[in-house]
Amino acid sequence: MNNPVPEEVTDAIAALWRRRDPRPDNTFETPEFVGLKQACVASYPIGAAFWFTTSLWEILRSLGCPMLLPTDKKDLALTAEVAAEKLHQALTATTAKVVHLCPLDWADRPPSVVFGGSRLGRFSARELQEVVDGRRLARAFPNARPDWERLSEFYWLVVEENLPIDVEPGARTSPFMYEITRDYGAITAHEDRFPRAVEQALFLLLLAPWEDWSEAMEVDWRGFRIPWIYSLSDDLCVRLMAPPVDSSLTWLPQIYTDSYGEPVEIEEPAHYKLATEASDLTTYANEEAWSELERASKSPLFETPVRHFLVRAFYSSGIDEFIAHLTVLEAALGLQSDYGGKAALDPRKGRKVTEIMMDRVARILDDRGAAVEFKALFDLRSAYVHGRPMASISSTDRFRARKLARRVVVALIGQALGQKGIPPSDREGFLIALARRS
Repeated sequence: MNNPVPEEVTDAIAALWRRRDPRPDNTFETPEFVGLKQACVASYPIGAAFWFTTSLWEILRSLGCPMLLPTDKKDLALTAEVAAEKLHQALTATTAKVVHLCPLDWADRPPSVVFGGSRLGRFSARELQEVVDGRRLARAFPNARPDWERLSEFYWLVVEENLPIDVEPGARTSPFMYEITRDYGAITAHEDRFPRAVEQALFLLLLAPWEDWSEAMEVDWRGFRIPWIYSLSDDLCVRLMAPPVDSSLTWLPQIYTDSYGEPVEIEEPAHYKLATEASDLTTYANEEAWSELERASKSPLFETPVRHFLVRAFYSSGIDEFIAHLTVLEAALGLQSDYGGKAALDPRKGRKVTEIMMDRVARILDDRGAAVEFKALFDLRSAYVHGRPMASISSTDRFRARKLARRVVVALIGQALGQKGIPPSDREGFLIALARRS
């Protein structure tokens, strides 16, 4: 049973809610705000009281503290009783639910799919507001005007996760202030661009053959783009992001003829053209596929950053994208011990690393032609890396690199799940055996 809200906190909230304007005092200096802060410090383990000031202000924004709202928006405020309960929950919770709202810009009507903590599909304006707690956003950003109707014209990937709360309120509101010894110039190896839960969801989606479904090879192989992510935690201490805006997504003008024969110009979300086979996405992204990916990710075969580079290729462009595709193959099938001296019985002895990789590609895909394709793509990559004069990398080669990378990762997942025998328990031994001459 939850502990009740301390009486001194309830009384302090009630007093603060009766105040309608911080002036002439500063918000942080109003007697009612100071009184609430003192009540919280006395009732909860809030850590550094100095940094808690900002946390309390963030909480009050989410609750719609009347003195923080414009005169014409006072109706957005929660009642003092509800506000006290939610503040109590914020300062006693041990876990937080985080929702990541990912717009699928350029998506061509993908089917709805559900897997793990993720949902992909179209959502109504009301559903989008429910996902991100639109009323809370309105209280925190009373002057913002997000157009949920226009945002609902796009497809979305919604990823939810539960995270532990193991630091004090100030560290949740202003984490950078608790990292004074951090080396901000340091490079973190294989750091994700998106939250890990989103990267893992993208990993599953990118195992689908988008390059086969694309009907515009000269444009792109992707079925969608994710230009940004809107993340929201139900931990009221976590600083809120401003509501998403539809102008940050891609719209294209369309002209229609109305019932009177007059041309009417409107805007519609832009989309890539995909083949009807793209409706098969549900066979690649579902609960079973998610479960298999989760199991495979724990295998020694995925100790290297395979996921990182597959997802990196998705959000990269130009030569960076091409190199990322080829790096997927190296992360999946390469070994540090491929370089240097070898024992007499080692199947790699006396062979070039490229030849070793060719055999691994051929064996894991059971396709000798794939080895030849790898060699051609690797030579293209080497020409760019080493600065040799050359023509542009064609869209065909770009698609081939993406396809080969995806096929190898899918095959590696199969090996990790034991679909062709006992799952390997040793990555080094597995890949050395895979390098034997065909």
